[in-house]
Amino acid sequence: MSVQVAVRQPDDSKYGTVIGQIKIDDAVSKKPLAELFYNRSGVLTMGVSQIRDVSSLKMTEVGKVDVGTRFGFEMGFEKGVLWVRIAEGKRIELGTGNVGAPKSYFKVGNYNQGDTESVVEIFAIEVLH
Repeated sequence: MSVQVAVRQPDDSKYGTVIGQIKIDDAVSKKPLAELFYNRSGVLTMGVSQIRDVSSLKMTEVGKVDVGTRFGFEMGFEKGVLWVRIAEGKRIELGTGNVGAPKSYFKVGNYNQGDTESVVEIFAIEVLH
């Protein structure tokens, strides 16, 4: 999935607003496999589940973009390899613990994790299968 986005106002939670997710089949786990967070400092962190159906996110800082700036990100999950790329940065591969490689799908949006308002502007979404 490739997305063009600007986070105008991240929420006040530790890791910030979730702007992208990789979900796996609900029969396998109701929890997201991966979540891309964007915080008030512009830091992007990818949380990746390590155990099926348990909140077990392993957090990895994957980039930084100034708040309000339009940027692109890509997320992929192919043949058991999960990866993310922020802006024109390098592709970062992340481990998925014992989750394996179940069928999955992608989500993009404004998934507020905090107590304050968050504003996310989405310009483009492209998904290749």
